[in-house]
Amino acid sequence: MADDHVISTTEAQAATAAISRICNSIVDSSTLGSSRLKDCVKLPRGEDRNEWLAANVTDLFKQARMIFGIVYDACTAESCQTMSAGARHEYFWTEEDGKGGQRIIEMPACDYIDYLLSAVGDQLDDETSFPSKLGEPFPPNFIEIVKSIVKRLFRIYAHVMTAHIEVIATLGAISHVNTSLKHFVLFIREFDLMKQEDLTPLASIIDRLLPRMTAAEVTQAVNAVTSTPPSVRR
Repeated sequence: MADDHVISTTEAQAATAAISRICNSIVDSSTLGSSRLKDCVKLPRGEDRNEWLAANVTDLFKQARMIFGIVYDACTAESCQTMSAGARHEYFWTEEDGKGGQRIIEMPACDYIDYLLSAVGDQLDDETSFPSKLGEPFPPNFIEIVKSIVKRLFRIYAHVMTAHIEVIATLGAISHVNTSLKHFVLFIREFDLMKQEDLTPLASIIDRLLPRMTAAEVTQAVNAVTSTPPSVRR
């Protein structure tokens, strides 16, 4: 494991305050409203799409790392013997086996997340994938790299919010974690970065935070607009 991605107890204690500062910078109230968050994730006019994706993925990485920091002391090899998200979802680490194939490894959640953060951190530091100089070309497969990263980062939310929700509640961090998740989901939806099926472990939570209109509601809304006289449409 890379030592530079191991979260210390001091960092864990500071994580709730850090998440609060991040969330307060993008929403006005603690009611977890999404109107300003929706605006925050949209590509600004004139901004390079890849530059925007790179900046935001870096921010999502920092947020996911701090989310794990909130429950760091509670997530141990004894309490979380597998990297799971509820009873139906378990994640395994894969690595090269030295013979041209891959080895699948089951490990405690704390180790899995540490490996994950180290691997993603290395990707973000790789100049060939995430060039730091403005105007430097991004690789042709950049969008696939981004999709792989956000898919991994979501697993941190999935584990933390299914295995450690009591810890989050005790620390008074529910609204902050919810807002961070909402920000994450709005971003990946805006740029179509994850399949809906990969969000399944937190589907019920996401549906409550970001309810989607039903087909009937969409039809009703369309009918309401099309039946409004043109002179008074907004």
